[in-house]
Amino acid sequence: MKRRVAKLSSLLVIVAIVVLSLLPSKEVSALVTPLPFADKGAHFIAYAVASWLLILAFGRERTLFVFIVTSLLGLLIEVIQPHFGRTFDPLDLVVNCVGALFGVFLGRVYLKYEEKKMGKSKQRGLVDKIRQTLLEAAVHLEEGLMERLEWMHREMNQELATLDPQKSASYKASIEVLEMINENLKLSEEHKIPMCQDSGMIVAFVEIGTEVPLSMQAIEEAINEGSELAIKEGFFRNSVVEEPVFERVNTKTNLPPIIYWNPSKERHLKISFLLKGFGSENCSGLAMLNPTSGPEGVVEAVAEMVQRAGGKPCPPIVVGVGLGGTAERAGYLSKKALLRPVNSVHPEERYAQLEQDILAAIQGLEIGPGGFGGPLTALGMAVEYEPTHIAGLPVAASISCWADRKGEFVWEGPYA
Repeated sequence: MKRRVAKLSSLLVIVAIVVLSLLPSKEVSALVTPLPFADKGAHFIAYAVASWLLILAFGRERTLFVFIVTSLLGLLIEVIQPHFGRTFDPLDLVVNCVGALFGVFLGRVYLKYEEKKMGKSKQRGLVDKIRQTLLEAAVHLEEGLMERLEWMHREMNQELATLDPQKSASYKASIEVLEMINENLKLSEEHKIPMCQDSGMIVAFVEIGTEVPLSMQAIEEAINEGSELAIKEGFFRNSVVEEPVFERVNTKTNLPPIIYWNPSKERHLKISFLLKGFGSENCSGLAMLNPTSGPEGVVEAVAEMVQRAGGKPCPPIVVGVGLGGTAERAGYLSKKALLRPVNSVHPEERYAQLEQDILAAIQGLEIGPGGFGGPLTALGMAVEYEPTHIAGLPVAASISCWADRKGEFVWEGPYA
């Protein structure tokens, strides 16, 4: 809204400059005589106001553009003035340019002040949104995941009826695990307490749009503050240590979170969160395959990682697979894959088929809920990929337990 007003106002000022510059000099003199330095003062003020409004309209990043346009306007008017009975004065041209430069400077200072002031206000609202999102993620699973848990319980019960008594004991244990998970989720939501004692390490994925008036530092501060509030209010366990090898002193805050940054062509700010428990995180893996391994090699590599994990990641599990990039980039992609809704399908048909093949291979391991066996081990899986080097095929798998806790929100303006 402010930018639209500034654009309209700058247009009106430019029209006024053109009209007054081309009027007979006697009429203009009567208007500008009361101003400091009379005619020269009028030139300075007019071009300063015009460039100031243009900076407000187009932003600080267009500073050079605004100065050039305003100065060229001054030059054009001075050149054509003799055709309207006015004399050409080189000093007027200098004053025009100085006024334009002064207006640009004022515009930049004003916008910086406004952005700082608005940023603090937006940051406060952002902190609260982060707090709410994390609290909700700690006690509530996405609807698709709840449906998959119900589906798995139903399928396991149907399978149980067809088994011989020797094998049915193990299946009954798997079904009991699913029933305990369901009861646990009800208690978690009812009492607003974390669904697992490992409330996870906070992992944030930040997409910054082109018109977000918050710096990366301000967003990081908001994530830290919002996380700290959620951790205290939601009774999250303090599970983060300052350094990983020697003293391993607990930070006592569950901070800092892991933050991934990505630019976005959208105008908004989007933040997605994972609450990543480490019983399952410790079972994640990386395989650097030969470039000729193909989809069969990928399926085999992921299945081997899941088989090696066995019952340790608290199945039923959700698996995110990252393909391509470099070793660490594949790991990032595997985490990003966990953000996808559990019932989603990859938009590319061949990768959608690859997801189905990997899921079938995981189910075929018959690890089962709790590791007690059964035809179903995974609630879902997703694949994300990026370009990679001709000499390699990085494959990373991030495994989540049934408590695949995540949340996201889009934070929009008004930014203008």
